[in-house]
Amino acid sequence: MIILSVIRLLFVLFWLCFCCAFSIFIYPFLFLFSVDFNAFGAYLFGSVSQKILGLELELEGFDQKLPESYVLVANHQSALDVVVYAKIYPQNMVCIGKKEIRWIPFFGWFFWMGGNLFLDRKNQMKSVGALKSVAAQVRKEKKSVWIFPEGTRNTSEKPLLPFKKGAFHLAIDAGIPVVPWVSSRTTHLFSSKNFILKSGKIKIKQLQPIPTTGLTSKDADSLLQQVREIMLNSMNEL
Repeated sequence: MIILSVIRLLFVLFWLCFCCAFSIFIYPFLFLFSVDFNAFGAYLFGSVSQKILGLELELEGFDQKLPESYVLVANHQSALDVVVYAKIYPQNMVCIGKKEIRWIPFFGWFFWMGGNLFLDRKNQMKSVGALKSVAAQVRKEKKSVWIFPEGTRNTSEKPLLPFKKGAFHLAIDAGIPVVPWVSSRTTHLFSSKNFILKSGKIKIKQLQPIPTTGLTSKDADSLLQQVREIMLNSMNEL
């Protein structure tokens, strides 16, 4: 059983490298035909990987019309999230990740070419400056931004770790709403420590946009608490 799980994981890792390399190789054609680079690569990876791992997504709330630009926040559980969220990666969306991602072969190059953004989490001044720059870019280009507000993978028994403020300062500075996604727990399906890899169903719910109109940086804490509470309540319903 463990051997089979390792083989499946290795194939998914190979497929990730292939999808990143292939997307980079055909980048000129994607640009020529106005195909979203990030969404194309993510869907290519996610659609096949979910079948390999026997994962089925049950989606709720994804039929609602979203604003042109928004900050997407989602709970972060494990490396499996890359597979889970990839197939439903939104159009015109960039991610914010830690700067170490850029050194990951293939994936780091794909992340950079897709216009995704790197943050130095150890340097708060640089991070704050980068987020203000992102806010200006978002306003200008009408892009959306994906951030995991927990800042790291949640391997605890708690449904959510404490949130960091970056996503909420960004939303307020850019004057765009926050759109939360919540995913059901996947610890019973995947654990790198215990070599668990099982097939199963994962529920993902897209919640209503939370506006930031009229808010200032002083309201970041209250916005954070509001979003976190809404996400916690929704996770309990999954």
